[in-house]
Formats: sequence, C-alpha cells, structure tokens
Amino acid sequence: NISPKNIAAQDLQDLMDDLLSGQPVDFQCVGPSSVLLRKESKKGMPPNLMLNGVVTDAETQEPLVSCAVYLNDMTRASMTDEAGRFKILLSSKDMGKTLIISYLGYGEAVVPITGDSFELDIQLNRESVQIDDVYIIHTVPFIGKGKAGMALLIYEKGIRKNQAAFLGGSDLLRNVQLLPGVSADNDASSEIKIRGSNAEATMLLLDKMPVYKAEHYYGIFTSIQPDFVEEVSLYRNTFPLRYSGSTAGLVTLTSHDFPDRTNGTVNISTLSGATALSARISDKIALNVGARTTLGNVDDYNIFNEDPSPTRNLVDQFSINREDFVATTPDFGFYDVNGKLMIKTGANSEFRLTVFRSHDDFSNVFNNTFKVRKMGKLVTFREDFSHNEKWSNTALGAQYFTKISELWNMEADLHYSGFRNSNVFAYTIAKNGALPAGPGSVAYDVENEISDSGINLYFQSNREDASAVGISLNKYETDLNRTDDNDQTEQKHNTASKITGFAGRSIKVPFGSIDLGGRITYYEHQHNSSIYVSPQVMVLLPVNTSGAFKASFGLNQQFLRQLEFENRVGQSISVFDLADGRDVAVGESFNYMAGYQFRKNDWGIDIEGFYKDINGVLELANLNPAISSESAVLAPDFKLLQGTGKSYGVDVMVYGQFNSYTSWIAYTLSKSTNSIKQIFRGDPYPGQNDRRHQLKWINNFSLGHLHLTANYIYSSGKPYLAFTSFDGNGRRDMLDPRLTYRYLPFYSRFDIGAGYDIQLGSVKAYVGVSVFNMTNRQNVKFIQQMYSVKREGHNQNEILTVIGNEGELLQRTLNLNFQLRF
Repeated sequence: NISPKNIAAQDLQDLMDDLLSGQPVDFQCVGPSSVLLRKESKKGMPPNLMLNGVVTDAETQEPLVSCAVYLNDMTRASMTDEAGRFKILLSSKDMGKTLIISYLGYGEAVVPITGDSFELDIQLNRESVQIDDVYIIHTVPFIGKGKAGMALLIYEKGIRKNQAAFLGGSDLLRNVQLLPGVSADNDASSEIKIRGSNAEATMLLLDKMPVYKAEHYYGIFTSIQPDFVEEVSLYRNTFPLRYSGSTAGLVTLTSHDFPDRTNGTVNISTLSGATALSARISDKIALNVGARTTLGNVDDYNIFNEDPSPTRNLVDQFSINREDFVATTPDFGFYDVNGKLMIKTGANSEFRLTVFRSHDDFSNVFNNTFKVRKMGKLVTFREDFSHNEKWSNTALGAQYFTKISELWNMEADLHYSGFRNSNVFAYTIAKNGALPAGPGSVAYDVENEISDSGINLYFQSNREDASAVGISLNKYETDLNRTDDNDQTEQKHNTASKITGFAGRSIKVPFGSIDLGGRITYYEHQHNSSIYVSPQVMVLLPVNTSGAFKASFGLNQQFLRQLEFENRVGQSISVFDLADGRDVAVGESFNYMAGYQFRKNDWGIDIEGFYKDINGVLELANLNPAISSESAVLAPDFKLLQGTGKSYGVDVMVYGQFNSYTSWIAYTLSKSTNSIKQIFRGDPYPGQNDRRHQLKWINNFSLGHLHLTANYIYSSGKPYLAFTSFDGNGRRDMLDPRLTYRYLPFYSRFDIGAGYDIQLGSVKAYVGVSVFNMTNRQNVKFIQQMYSVKREGHNQNEILTVIGNEGELLQRTLNLNFQLRF
C-alpha cells in the first residue's frame, strides 16, 4: 500500500528508492524501464538457508567431534560430526540471534548471525574448568558405531572396564572377540576370525602399520599393549577404501594422541607386567611408550585343580592301560614394546614416528608309556612329544598429516612390517624300546618370514558429502623353508608388488545416504601379474530418528595368503606365502550385508544378515589322511589345493546402558562350507571355522568405586576329520564328508571378576581379581590322533585302535591385577 506522492528523480533507480522506501519489497532495475520486484528478505537472505561450519582445536587444528552447536534461544541445535562439521537450517527470523558452540574442556564461542557469511570456521581454545562434585546418572556406552554402522568401536574406557574377565587384565583383541560375528571359542587364540573366515582374512593395523601375528602364548594375550591404545575399530562388511589386502574384515588399533599432560600406567598381574607413558615434552613434541613382559606361566595359576593342563586320552582302559591324562606344562616367555613420537610441524600439520616389536618363545614337551595285551603278553609303547616355536614382529612407521586447504586434508604414511616364525615339532612312538620303521615318527621343521614395505597418500574432503582419493604402493617378500615327516623339503622365496588407486564419495539423497567407491589394483608377482577391480557401495536409509535400514556390497582381494593344515597327529601348521595366480590363488570375496539398526535412549538393537561368496580357498590337504599304524605304512601325500567357499548367516546384537549397568548380548547363526574338486568328490565340507551357533552375554556393573564383571560365551563345536570313521585305506578324494567329519563338544565358558578403584593422592590405583572359566568346564581344543595299534578284542581277534589325546583348553584360572594410573 503506497500513498500517492510527487517524486522528482534523476533516473529509475532513484525513483524506485523513493517510491518503495519503508516497504517490505526488494527490487532490481534490469533496464531503463524494467524493474524486478519480490518480497523483502533481510540482507538479501532467502526465507531458508543452511548455515555450515567446522569446529577445530585452536592449537592442534584437529576436528572436535560431538560439539554442541545451538542458537541462543535454543530454537535450533546441532552436533559436529567426525570431521568437526555441522549444519543448521536458519530462517529470516533468526537474523540477529547468536550461535553458541560449546565443548567440554574448551571455552565457548559466540558468533552473531548477520547473514554476511554462511560458512563458518570456528576454533575453540582449551580451557581448564573447575567443577564441583559430580554425580553421574547416565554414561555413554563404551561401544560406538562408525559412519552408517560401518564399524563397531571400542573405546579405551571400555577396554579397561572389562579387564576383570581376562587372564592378562584388559586385552584388546579379546574385547573384539566379544562382538557379534567374531569367533571367541578358543582360549588359545586371540586371532580375529570374522564370519567363518580364517584369521588371515582379517587385516590388523596398529597406527596404520600391518601386524601379522598379534598374539602371545597360544593367543592368550594380545601382543599389543592395551594401555598404549585409545580406540579399536572392527569392520565386518565394507571398510575404508584406503586399506586393501584382506577379504573378511579389518581391525584398526589407534594409539593415544597428543596428551594434554604427562600421564602413565603401571600394571602388574600374576601373569605379566606392563607400563605405559604419555609424556608432553613441549607444546610441539610428545612421546608415547609402552612395554610388557612375562611374569608367570598361565598353567601355574589353576585353582581347585591338582593336574596342570591335563590332556585326556582317547582310548578305553579295557585292553590298553594308557593313563587317563598326560600332564603337560608348556614354558613360554614374551615381551612387546611400543613407541610413538609426535611433532607438531605447524598450525595444521603433524608428523609421527611409530615403532612396534614383539617376541615369543614357546616350548611344550612330554613323554608317556602304555602297554597293550597281545597274545597273552604285555607290549610296552613309549611316546615322546616335543613342540618348540618362536615368532616375532617388527613394525616401523611414519605418518604426516596436514590441512592443505579449508576443504581438504592430506595424510601420508610409510611403513615396514616384518614377521619371523620358527616351528619345530616331533612325535615318536617306540615299541619294546625300538622305533617302528617309517610310521613310528612324525616331524616337521618350518621357517617362515614376511616383509611388507609400503607408502600411502590419502586426500579427504571436509565437506559433509565427503570425497576421498588416494594411492598406495606395497612391496612384499616371503621366505619359506619346510621339511615334513615324509622328508619332503620345500624352499621358496617370493617377491611381489602392488599399486592401488582408490576413490570414493558420500552422497546425500532425500531418503538417506549412499557411499560409492572402489579400488583398482595392479598386482605383479615374479611369475604373474594382473589387474583387480574392487567396487564398494554402502546405503543407509533412516526411517525415523531412532532406526535405519542399511545395506552394503564389497568385492575384496587378498594377495598375502596363510596356508594352514593339520599334520598326521592333529597339530596345526601355518605358513604365509604370496599369491602367484597359479599354485597359490589370489583370495577374492564378494561380501553382501543387509540389516537394520535401532537405538532408543539407553538401549538399541543391531541386526545384520550376511553372505560371503569366496574364491581362492586354499587347503594344504593330505590326500592319504590315515594315521600311522603297525599294519599299514601309508605315506602322507600333501597337495596344495584351491577351491571355493561360502559363509552366510545373521548377527544380532542387543545392548543397553542403564545408569551403572552395561550389557550386551551378541548372537550369530551361521554356516561355512568349502568345496574343492580334488577332495570329497567336490562335495561341500565344513570349514575350519564353521560354527552354527555363537552366543556372548557381557555384563558390567559399577557401584561407586566397585566394578563387577560377568561374561558368558557359548559356541557350537569345531569340525574335524575323524580317522575312526573309515578304514584308513581310502583316499580323501573318494571320502564322503558327511560320514568322515565329526564335531568337537560345544564350547562354554563363564568368567567373573571384580575390581576396586582407590585414590592415592594424585595417583589412581586399581585392584582386580578374576576367575577365568569359573565352572571349570573341560573345553576341547583339538583331537590329536597319534597312532593306531593292534589290541586283543573280546573275541580274541586283534583289532586296530586309534590312540591319541583330546587337547583341553584352559581350566579354571585365577588372575590378580594391580594398576596405578598417574
């Protein structure tokens, strides 16, 4: 409504200025007699506009995650993501308000909203805050999820919180084994076996350095010091494009970052001693170190049992008076050392040097005698068993991080990783003091080495629709010297290199988000070379603020392979070798996942159905699998065979955090099979990690300074080839797997623990006690079928009887733990 008026103007622009003065109208003169009109928007701002920003530490320039971002009248709010980014949708009514950015341990930032800029770069300064006594009524669960549920995360407090239930105190990979989809049915292995795959198919990275056998003494301990690590991530489906070389999954271990102040821990248990230190040398330099070594033998700390580590015999006592148990106490010693030097080279850049070293020395020796009645006489047999193994890891790394622009970050890293293993095994059986010819002894001697050198360049966008691109180069060498019980020797030296380029992008769509990406790898072996393409897609479809559907597909290749087989007495042998595309196939896995995730307040549920189609399954199989006997001398015939595999099932996880009580239940229903043309007539047979049912129930309760833990683990039994199921003269290629495979008894274990926090001035102390396998269930590790002897039957005819041992896992075991944190 414009009142009539007389206006004198020099041109159209002056005329419109006077005419529309005070009116809620914007205009633009587009010609000598043409004007565009629209309803006024303050400062030229449209009715709705997205305010974007990034929040970083003013000192380190690192993004701050989960910062609170809100308007001063609390009408609109947001949180920063993993890259420190946030978005808030504003309207014209929000002009003149202020934006507040708040984060614990930092001073607040207050930014007026003027409409002049909608891309904010906010830096917060660290600020000490003196607070009164705090009563915690809700805590954040120590298990988190990465982007779109791609990873399950275990934070440092979660690793420490569950320490009462582990033999060595807190343990990294033992915590990972408690998550859904990961096998936890072997006390003697901390390896990560994901959804029916062998451990070789899981890549393990410590500060971006690969580690190839991260376990101490049978795997009871992880060889990476827990107090040195801040976060562990498990990827079971797709994983970050920058990491290639595994088909089943990825575990990343990230050590502590630049510390605010110097701090450390000293941890002493009945089994080991460890220390870790994070030292802030200056504002620009910091150092993290950790070390651990053996203090005792696990078998020395069984409680309520007289015999250490009994090994149960298989034969009955009617005609063979072999003792029920063979007492064996292995000797072991280990140490590991970690180090990380951090140097801030600029406001937006940092350089890091990392080192890791571990060493194990294991020995197990026993002997036994027994008698067999033949033709009215007792015949004496003597058994001698010896197993000695040494292995070590050495890893060196250098990483450089810099923010090259407002939108892009760059990371570059170099690494060298080496692994050495020496494995010597011998078993002999003597009859009346004299060794039988040929089949009376089993022996092997294996020397294996790996070296892996690599460089990676990685560029990532800071925008919400993040893009990533990069390249990696690796060179591998393996050496293998093997002598088996048939005096067959094998000496191999292999070299290979690979170049991998990768790119990906996260795309926001109206109904959710889609992450697309892929790798292209050129792999060159000394005998062969090929190009491999690895596409990857991940979809997240939110249905409301609490739940979302998810799905993923990934094709992955693996070039460094681990060959594992059982010799004639049931002992497992593992060696690493490089894929050559001929004798040793490149591993390839098509991984599919579809699921649903839901979280409401303090509890949530996560369901994932999975299917894996695997090419390049390797088995070093004995085509003459019969064991040695007095009547049949059947020389072993080991062949390296290739085939396919399938693994499918569903993982379910229900978790909750209720004040001081944390719990989750993880259940896996699955089936894993292999098919190889040359054995079992090509019919599918159970994979070594086939477990139909797996259940884990984890409980942690805190009451003030007191912490209680109770864990229960169940798993279906492991499959094994039973020599008693055939006459010993049939070759493996003609056997029926449905008739020749048996399953060990189911695995069951219940652990309990208690710990108490003590404040000693500025030092925090923790005293803990745990009982591993509280019910003392005799879980079976393997069936060791050693020899076949003749004995008198009830009808006085001689019949063959398989003798051997049922290797038991750990009995009820006590551990005491004392820790100081300063």
